[in-house]
Order: sequence, then structure tokens, then C-alpha cells
Amino acid sequence: MGPCFAGTTSGESTERAINSDDMKRLVADFNRDWPEVTRTRDLLVLAEEVTA
Repeated sequence: MGPCFAGTTSGESTERAINSDDMKRLVADFNRDWPEVTRTRDLLVLAEEVTA
């Protein structure tokens, strides 16, 4: 498992990032280099943020 966390201010910007040409290239590279590994993605929504 290799988690990646990225913050966006809206669901729309998240969708744009996920469907971008850069992400498509990253997925193609992953699939080329590790064809036997199943790639999955889960989106988590931050319910609350606490600052010190």
C-alpha cells in the first residue's frame, strides 16, 4: 500500500486532478511497470480540521 494525501478545496478540483492528463500518464506508467498489481483509489472526505 502506498497512500497519497492531497488537499483540495472542492470536489470539482479533485475530479479535475483525478481525470487530468498527468494522472492518466501516472496510471499508465504504474500499469506498465507493475502489471500484476491491482491499483485502487479511495477518496476520503475530511469531516473536521483542528488547528493548534
